[in-house]
Amino acid sequence: MRQGQEKRDWHRTHFAAYGLGWRLEDFDGHLRVGHTGTVPGMMSMVGLLPELGVGVVVLTNQESPAAREAIVTQILKIYTEAEPRDWVAVLAERQAARESEAAAIVARARAARPAGGAGPSLPLAAYAGTYTDAWRGDVTVREEGGGLVMEFSRTDQLRGQLEHFQHDTFIVRWRQRSLKADAYVKFELGFDGRVEGATMKPISPLTDFSYDFQDLRLVRTGND
Repeated sequence: MRQGQEKRDWHRTHFAAYGLGWRLEDFDGHLRVGHTGTVPGMMSMVGLLPELGVGVVVLTNQESPAAREAIVTQILKIYTEAEPRDWVAVLAERQAARESEAAAIVARARAARPAGGAGPSLPLAAYAGTYTDAWRGDVTVREEGGGLVMEFSRTDQLRGQLEHFQHDTFIVRWRQRSLKADAYVKFELGFDGRVEGATMKPISPLTDFSYDFQDLRLVRTGND
């Protein structure tokens, strides 16, 4: 909702759609076609105004969505003859506000842990084992150094400590801190009290959607 209002205020955007792999919208009275690319260490953005024969491509290893958007917007605005504006400053301010909001959410998650040192409902060993998602593959939870470690198959970066949050929910804090993708891990117990599976959810609203934690359905397939 907020992003839609920004586009209306900034670019006079009235519609936004997705067609044949492109994001489509009106931009200062012109059709804008574009897309972004976002993976750790590699970011890109394409912005096209076909009616004006203009296209801008940004390729960068600077992990700042605001930076790439500022460059594309600043150039496209020249061609639409919009009133000059410092888009670097505008988008840097928005990014700072989003990061501040996200930091507050993460801080509240830490503060929400129960007082008195209440631990999980089961011994740590009960959560250890192999879990499988039909799409993502195997995820291993094992005991290490008096705690639990979660490790995804097919990648060396998704490995982190499980910190108890409340009840049967933990927070996985990835050892690769540049990911900025810590997430809740909620273990699910069966009627017999044993762990049957787990679901996940990112803590920060800034966690890139491509991690797809919220779509994983981890089913326990083996014990450590």
